[in-house]
Amino acid sequence: MANQFQNDGLNVSKEKVDLGSGQYTYNVIGQINGTDSHRYIIIGCHIDSPGSSQGAVDDAAGVGIEMEMAQLLGKDVKPNETVLLVGFGAEELWYNGSDEFVNQHPDIVANTDAMIDLNAVGAGDTVTPIGQSNLPTPVNAAPQLLDLIQQSANTMGNPVSVGGDAYPSDAYPFYNKNVSVVEVESQPFKVSPMDSSDSSTNLDLNNIQQMGETITLTILNLTNAKQIVKK
Repeated sequence: MANQFQNDGLNVSKEKVDLGSGQYTYNVIGQINGTDSHRYIIIGCHIDSPGSSQGAVDDAAGVGIEMEMAQLLGKDVKPNETVLLVGFGAEELWYNGSDEFVNQHPDIVANTDAMIDLNAVGAGDTVTPIGQSNLPTPVNAAPQLLDLIQQSANTMGNPVSVGGDAYPSDAYPFYNKNVSVVEVESQPFKVSPMDSSDSSTNLDLNNIQQMGETITLTILNLTNAKQIVKK
């Protein structure tokens, strides 16, 4: 993931996430510099998966969408805000990677206008921004961000519906930080993220494309991005 980000012209960093007992993982961060280097948009996914599955939906498809965004946006688009594409480690251990990111970068979080998290995508009927999650405490997505994602999906002609899920994934540490936050899934789940059915053969490439189109357009609208004219 880091190598692909670098190939697409992003500034890349890998930050170690300590899991205790000598174990660790990483957060992988690709940065698309904006005209305002002090304001941020964060797009997240996670680079681990449940041990009971192959992890195609949860969350390799999200990683793939982020890498495609890097290719589309990294060289030819100049956003107003700086865009961070982040692959968080250890989401399955209750979002350790995103929690570490929030703790290590309070300055970035304080200046983040929106955080969109891609979790369990690529095998459903609709692009589904999650309006409410319940664990470990109830959190609600930002209404304006829900509206923007729905508008972007409608513009692209993609099916969209606001849903719910008990677990807010890597979005959770960003709630209550004065950040507009939403987790996005593909629902209803056509395969379970928690068992062997979560394999690449069960991914829906049309749904992955719909998700990528919708979230990419949302980023462009959020940042008022301008296409770079090459001479």
